Amino acid sequence: MAISLGSPNRVVIRINSLHSDACQLGRGVKAAHCLHCCLIGIYIYIYIQQLIVEALENTEDGVKVNGLLVKAVRFPDDQAMVSSSNAGLQRIIDELNKISNDYGMKINIKKTQRL
Repeated sequence: MAISLGSPNRVVIRINSLHSDACQLGRGVKAAHCLHCCLIGIYIYIYIQQLIVEALENTEDGVKVNGLLVKAVRFPDDQAMVSSSNAGLQRIIDELNKISNDYGMKINIKKTQRL
């Protein structure tokens, strides 16, 4: 882990190739508070990425793109599961739900859409 102090009162935390968003240290804000918030964000990101890797590692469902099987598309604040069939997508979501429950997490179906 590396902590970089940038331009006036800005902090970025790097763990291997992962970088946190820059945190602004303002008047009265302790560096430890900013560091704590950044570390929690990175920890949650790594935790969720591991959950997704486990959920998708044993499935052959997805979409072939240039000969590669794409099972998920990741965005900074979102995740899209992809499949060429409704049944395949359902298998992916079922596995993701099972692994999420193993991690003590729950998929919010109100924020889940099928396109």
